[in-house]
Amino acid sequence: MVVPGTALYEEQMAGRFELPDTFGFLEELGIMVAKSDFTDCFFTSNHASNYLPIRARMPQEKNETTRLIQRVIESSNKKMLRPEYMRGL
Repeated sequence: MVVPGTALYEEQMAGRFELPDTFGFLEELGIMVAKSDFTDCFFTSNHASNYLPIRARMPQEKNETTRLIQRVIESSNKKMLRPEYMRGL
């Protein structure tokens, strides 16, 4: 979400910034997980606003988690995601 009154909001309103689409957000999440270097972490991306809730022990489940994200992106199947009406924004 872009918050009204912020510089980013002004950029968006002026057409100089565009939020990623649904799968673009997942691509960003996949990059964050893939580039992470956790040694002992419980990673969650389970806020109600997230399209793909994730709970993973890092680094043990890093590869499995990145593969899951990639499979969802490659499928382009929105049925694999949290429905918009259930996303708490």
